[in-house]
Amino acid sequence: MAAPMEQVEFDDQNGQSVPAQSGHDSITKSSKNISEKVIDLLNQTSVQNKESHKIHNLKQVQELIVSKDPSLLDNFVDEVLAYQQDKSHDLRKFVASFIQEACKKDNQLLCSILGNLSILLHDINVEVKKQAMRSHGQLFKTCLNWLCKKKTITSEEEGTWILVKSMQDEICNMITSDNDGVRTAAIKFMESIIIALSRQTAESEIPKKVDVDFNLSKINDDHQLLKISELEAECRLVFQCLLQFISTPNITSVNLMAAIGSLTNIARQRPVNIPAVVQTFERIHANFPPSLTRLQVSSVRKYSKTQMLTLLRHSWCYEFQGQVSTLLSDLGASQAEISKNLPKKPENYKRTRSMEMTATEIPLKKAKTEPPEPVEIPETYVRADESDDEEGVAVTPSSQPAPDEVPAAATTLPSASSQLLPSTAIDITADDLMPLMEVEKVANLVLLSMMNLPDVMPAHFQAMYTPIAAAGGKEQINHLARLLSTQMTSCGIGVGYDKHTEDEKEKQKKADSSQTIQTVLGGHVQTNEEKELNEQEKKKQAVAVAQAQAQQQQSAKGSRRIKQFRLADITVNLSTEQLNEMALRAVKRVLRSEKRAISGGAAAERLKLIVGLLSQFDGFVRDEVEAYLVEDIYSRTDLIFAWLFDEYTKSMGYQGEIEDEKPTLATYDACFTGLVDLVLKNFDPKDGLLQKILTEAPLITESTLESIRVYCHDQGKAHVIVDIISDLVYKRPATQDNVLSLLLGLTSHNDLEVRQKAMTFTKKLYDDDTDLKKTIEEHALKRLNYLNNPSPPPELITLKEGEKGTIPTNWSEDLTKVCLNIFLQLLPVNHKLIHDLATVYTSAIADIKRTILRSVEVPVRGIGMNSAELLSLLENCPKGAETLITRILHILTDKAAPSPQLVSRVRDLYISRVSDVRFLIPVISGLEKKEVIAALPKLIQLNPDVVKEVFKRLLGIGQAEAVTAGPLSPAELLIALHNVDMTKVDMKAVMKATGLCFAETSIYTQEVLAVVMQNLMDQSPIPVLLMRTVIQSLVLWPRLIGFAMNILQRLIMKQVWKQKKVWEGFIKCCQRTTPQSYQVLLQLPPPQLQNVFLTIPELRQSMLEHIETLSLHQRAHISQGTMDVLQTDPLIEKHRQDEEERLRAGHAEAQDVYYNNTMDDECQRQGFLPSSDPLPEQQIAFVTSTTNPDTHQIPQT
Repeated sequence: MAAPMEQVEFDDQNGQSVPAQSGHDSITKSSKNISEKVIDLLNQTSVQNKESHKIHNLKQVQELIVSKDPSLLDNFVDEVLAYQQDKSHDLRKFVASFIQEACKKDNQLLCSILGNLSILLHDINVEVKKQAMRSHGQLFKTCLNWLCKKKTITSEEEGTWILVKSMQDEICNMITSDNDGVRTAAIKFMESIIIALSRQTAESEIPKKVDVDFNLSKINDDHQLLKISELEAECRLVFQCLLQFISTPNITSVNLMAAIGSLTNIARQRPVNIPAVVQTFERIHANFPPSLTRLQVSSVRKYSKTQMLTLLRHSWCYEFQGQVSTLLSDLGASQAEISKNLPKKPENYKRTRSMEMTATEIPLKKAKTEPPEPVEIPETYVRADESDDEEGVAVTPSSQPAPDEVPAAATTLPSASSQLLPSTAIDITADDLMPLMEVEKVANLVLLSMMNLPDVMPAHFQAMYTPIAAAGGKEQINHLARLLSTQMTSCGIGVGYDKHTEDEKEKQKKADSSQTIQTVLGGHVQTNEEKELNEQEKKKQAVAVAQAQAQQQQSAKGSRRIKQFRLADITVNLSTEQLNEMALRAVKRVLRSEKRAISGGAAAERLKLIVGLLSQFDGFVRDEVEAYLVEDIYSRTDLIFAWLFDEYTKSMGYQGEIEDEKPTLATYDACFTGLVDLVLKNFDPKDGLLQKILTEAPLITESTLESIRVYCHDQGKAHVIVDIISDLVYKRPATQDNVLSLLLGLTSHNDLEVRQKAMTFTKKLYDDDTDLKKTIEEHALKRLNYLNNPSPPPELITLKEGEKGTIPTNWSEDLTKVCLNIFLQLLPVNHKLIHDLATVYTSAIADIKRTILRSVEVPVRGIGMNSAELLSLLENCPKGAETLITRILHILTDKAAPSPQLVSRVRDLYISRVSDVRFLIPVISGLEKKEVIAALPKLIQLNPDVVKEVFKRLLGIGQAEAVTAGPLSPAELLIALHNVDMTKVDMKAVMKATGLCFAETSIYTQEVLAVVMQNLMDQSPIPVLLMRTVIQSLVLWPRLIGFAMNILQRLIMKQVWKQKKVWEGFIKCCQRTTPQSYQVLLQLPPPQLQNVFLTIPELRQSMLEHIETLSLHQRAHISQGTMDVLQTDPLIEKHRQDEEERLRAGHAEAQDVYYNNTMDDECQRQGFLPSSDPLPEQQIAFVTSTTNPDTHQIPQT
C-alpha cells in the first residue's frame, strides 16, 4: 500500500490533475503522507549507526520538507538542526548546508536559525567551518535581498542583520587562520561581499551560474536599515583588506592564487576596480613572496598569466593594455596570445576622472569641500604579522628602514581618505624615475647590486625569470620604472610618497580648521550668543589656571622645597596591546643584535636575556624566536639548548617555585615538541642537528616521539630518522621503552627500505639485549595474533598526515605481511615461536594461510631440520596445521636429505593421523624400500609435477649436499613401476610415470635400462609394459638394438603370443627394428608368423626380399611351413580359410535338412498321421529303432 500512496504524493506535488470534488482532501492527505514519511526517516536516522545512512536519510528529509512540501519546514527544522551537536563532522557539515537551503526557501527562518550557523563557524573541524563560511556567503546576499524588499523593519529583523554583519566580521577575521583552506574560503567570502556591496554597471560581466545575485542598485536610498553609504564604506574596507592580504610576504601559493582569481572576478564584474587590480598585479610581480618554492612560483605565474589574459579582454582594460601586456610578457605570454586577447577600443572612449577612481579612492573634489570621516579598519581584519612596522613590507635588509625612521603612514593602516596612496604615489614616483632611466645609471645600479648577490641563483628567481622581449624599449623602461616605484613606495620613500604625506597633512589641517569653524554640539549648529558664552567661559578658565600657576610659583619660592619626583605624574598608563607591541619590538632588537653581542663579549648574557623573555612572554615572543631560529637554525643551536634546559628546570621545579605546586612537564613538552617540529620542517640529513637535540635534551617526551613518528611518513626523511631512533635506544635508557615502541612501529612502515632497516635493528636488539627481548617478542606475538581477527585492526592502517582513507575490512596480502614481518625475523633466533605460528595458522582464513605459506621459506631454512622445537611440533601437530607442516618439510628437504629423526616423526604422523600420501613426499628419500614401493601406486596418480618432484627426491636430483643412496636405485624404481598392479592403478598413470624416468637421461643410461629389461624379462608372467620400455629404450639408446633382439628371441621361447598385450608390443617392436628383427620373425611358428603378417601385411614382402639375399645354406635352415607362410599372401589365405569354414558350416546344415525330410517321408509311408500333426510316441520309437546311432543315417528300405 505504501507505493501507491507515495506515487499520489509526488504526482500531486508535480501538478498533475486530481478530482475537483476531493482536491483539498488529496492535498491534505499528500501532505500528511510526506509528514509521516519525514517522521519515519527521522526515526530511522536516530537509530542508525553508520554515518552514510544517517546523511542519506537526512538528505531525503531535506528534499521532502524543502523541495516537496515547504510548509513542513517549520515543523521539522529543529529535528534536523539537532544533529549539529553530533560527533560526526560530516553530519555537522550537512546541517550547515541544510541551513543554507532552508533559509533560501523561507527567508523568515533567518531570524531563528542563523544563530546555529554562527555556532558552526567556530567548529573544531576545518571542513565544517569551511562549509559554514560558504553557506553564509550565500545567506548574506539572501538576507540583503530579503531586507531590501521590506518597507518596515522589525526589531527581530534588525537583530538578524546585526548578527549577519557580526558573522561577516568573524569570517573576514579568519583570513589570519592557520589553516590554508580556511583562508581560501575567507578570500572567496570577501570576494562575494565586495561584489554584493557595490553597484553593477553596464560594463559589468554577469556570471552564467549565480544562485543568489545582489548589488547596491537594488536598495532604495531611503531604506530604513540598509544605508548605501555605510555598505559602500564596508565594501571599500573589505577590498582594502584583501589587497593588503595579497601583498603579505608569507602568503602561501594556494592563498595567492585564490586571491588573484578573486581580484580578477571582482574586476570583471565591477570594472571600476580594474586600476587597483592592475596595480596590485604589478606589486605582486615586483615582490613575489620569498617563501614560495620553485614549483609554487611556476604555478602562480601560470595562473596569473591566465587570469590577466582573461582580464585583458575586458573593454575597461583598454587604457591599461600597455601595463597588462608588459606584465604578461614578463610572465611568459607570447605576443600572439597578447594580441589575441587585446580589448577593442570602446566606441565612446573618453578618459575621465571617474574612470580613474577605484573603490579604494575618494574623489578629490569631494575631499576639498567635504572631507569624509576616516574609516578605521578593524584590527581583526589585519594579519598579526602585518601590524608591525618592521615586517609590513617584504624588502631586503639593506633597504629596510630603521624603526625610528619609518614614516607614520607606513606604520598605520590606511584610512578611507588615505587610500589614494597605492594609485597616485606609485604613478608620481614612476614619472619622476622615467627621465633618470639612462643606460649608464641603470648599469651602475646593476653593478652595485651585484655585491649583494648570492653565490647560487635562488630557486624562486630561476622560476620567475623570463627573458625580456623588448629590452631598452619605451614600454620596458616604463615597466622598470613602475617596478622600482612600487618597491620604493612600499618602503616609504620616493617623491610620490613624500607628496602624498604632505597632502595628508594639509588635508588634516583643513579638516581641523573646518571642524573649529563648523562645530556641531548636541545635534545643532552653535549660534553667535552661544559662541560668546563659550569664549567667556574659556577666558575664565584661562584666568583661573594662570592664578593657580602663580600661587604655585609663589609657594615654591617661599618654601624653597624640592618637589618629590613621582613617575606616575609624568607617565600615562599604556594598554595591553601597546605593552605587547613594545615588548615585541624589544625582542626583535635583541634578536637582531647577535653580531654586536658577540663582538662585545655579551653573547651568553644575550642568550639569558632571550630565554628570560621567553619565560615571561610565551605567546608572541615564542613566535618571533622561532622565526629567528628558522633563518639559520644550524648556527643557533646554543639558543635552542638554552631555551630547552630553562624550560626543563622550570618544569621540574628547580627554579624555586611554590612548594604546594606539583611540577608538570606540560610547558617543557610543548617547547621540546615545537623545537623538534621546527627542526623536522627544515630537516637536512647531513647536519645531524636532530640527532644532537634528541641525544642531549634533558628528557624525551611522548609528544616528541609522536611528532617524529608522523614525520617518518616522509620517505625523504624516514631513512635518517630510523637511524636516529635506533641510536636513541642505547643512548637514552630512561625513554628506552617509548623509543623501542616507536622503532617497532616502523617495522610495518609503507616504505620497504625503512621497514628493512627497522627490522634489521630490531633483530639485532633481540640478539644482543636480553632486557628488551621480552618486549620485542610480545610485540611480534601481538602482531601475529591480529591474524585471528576477522578484519584488520585500525592501528595497522598507517595514513600519511592529511591523507584520507577508509579502513579496509578484509585482509590483504600486504596487511598480512605487516603482521608477519617482525615475527618471521625472530623465528630463526627463537625456535619456540614456531608453535605460536602453527596455532595461529589453524584458525586463520584461507587468504592468510596462503600468505603464511609463501612467507615462511627464509625463516624455516634458518631453523633447520634438526631443531628440537620443530621435531616437537611434528609430534604434537595441531589439528589443521598439516599443510603448514608439509610446506615446512618441503622447504627443509628441498636441497638436503631428511634426517632420520625427521623421517621418524613424519612416518609416525602419517600412520596415526595424516592419510594423505603427499605428506610423505618431503621425506620419501629417507623411507625404506618396501615403504616406497607400497606408496608408489598412490604417488603416481598425483599431479604430474608432484610425481616429477617425487622421482627427483628418490633419484637425488637437485640435491645440494652429497646424499647417501636412497631407498631405491634408478633401476629398482623403474622395475617397481612395471610391477604396479594394473587393476588398482590406471595404466596411463604408470605410462606417464615411466616417461618421467626416461626423461632423466643422465640417470637412466643404456646400462641401467639393460639391467631393467633383463630383470623384467626374467619375471613370469611378463610385465605388460615390457615391450613399451624396450621400444623407448631403443629410441633413447639405439645401440641397445642387439640386446633388444636377444630379448625378442627369449620371448619367443616363452611363447609371448599367449599374452595378448605383450604380443602386440612384440609385433610393434619387430616392426620398428627391421631388418634386424627378420631373423627373430623367422624363428616364429608358422601360425604366429602368419598372425604377424595379418597385422603388418607389408612386412611379408620385405622378408621375402631379405630371404632372397640369403645364401642357399642359410635358406636351408628355414622350415617349409615358414616358407609356405611367406609365399602365401596372408589376406588370400585368410579369405580361403574363411570360405572353407563357411562351406563346412553350410554342409552340416544341409545334412540336417535332409535328415529331417527323410524322417517325415518314412513316417507318412508307414501310415501314421499326416506330417502336419505331431508324431505320437510309437512313431518316435520307430524312428529311433530304424536309425543308425553311429552314422546318423537312415537305412535304405
